[in-house]
Amino acid sequence: MSDARSRVDAAAAAFYELDSAQRELRISLETITAVDSSPEAGRAADGFAGLERRIDEVSHRYIEAVDSYDLDREDLDPSLAAQARTLLTRAREELTGAKAELDRFAESLGPLLER
Repeated sequence: MSDARSRVDAAAAAFYELDSAQRELRISLETITAVDSSPEAGRAADGFAGLERRIDEVSHRYIEAVDSYDLDREDLDPSLAAQARTLLTRAREELTGAKAELDRFAESLGPLLER
């Protein structure tokens, strides 16, 4: 059970890291679009909107994985604990992948931020 609990913790850390980075980037993008009406700024806003949809999907799957199993139950069937570990590992990997996409997108905004 402690292995499943540690996977919950790892997925939660990835979720909060992604959420924080997304909020910071949203603020940067709002600043860009407030002062820059160029086509590049518009494309960046559109690109971010698409990325936010992907992040929402990944976050939803993470929340479903956490809510699907009561890992605090002492009588939790070992096969259910194994399923939970698998789902939580997958959720963490998806969250980490989305964070990497977000980081790459943020790097691409460098020229817009320098204006």
